[in-house]
Amino acid sequence: MFCNDVIDATRHLVSGDLDRLVQVAIKAYQTGDFQAGDKAVADLSDLTTRLDALLGYQQETLSSWIDDARAYGDTPAESAYYVENAKAQVSVWGGKGNLNDYASKAWQGMYKSFYLPRWLKLFSALRAGGFDQAAFTVSITTWEHDWVNDGQVYTRSKPSDPIAAARVLLARLEGEA
Repeated sequence: MFCNDVIDATRHLVSGDLDRLVQVAIKAYQTGDFQAGDKAVADLSDLTTRLDALLGYQQETLSSWIDDARAYGDTPAESAYYVENAKAQVSVWGGKGNLNDYASKAWQGMYKSFYLPRWLKLFSALRAGGFDQAAFTVSITTWEHDWVNDGQVYTRSKPSDPIAAARVLLARLEGEA
């Protein structure tokens, strides 16, 4: 139980820093400070990857969520249908409306395969200049729906020493303060 609490508290603290780094990168790219933007993106990518690895210790992961959905199907087609719906629920829930991320999850697999690539697409568009919100929305919505339907297999990967991994993440945050 103690380990679960440490991981959840670490996830919460790291998520706050991820939010901060997203804002730093956006502002930097909008003002043309590519060096600061690139540094924020590199830090965000590293932190996201490390957090995703730590979250393999949690009871629920994207892998377990999809495995459970797949198990409901009696045929391969039915299993694929349930998997797509399970992925949609934790990502694009409302389709093309305003409920995207309504049921977002802080799970292993979501950070590395969904949130980080989506952030990187935003940063790439901002860095290119002349950001067009409407075009980006169409592009990212297409990408999100492709992610839901991609059929990728996810596997849980538990950290060998989750407390040590949490300490590394927390020390990293402390060093940035």
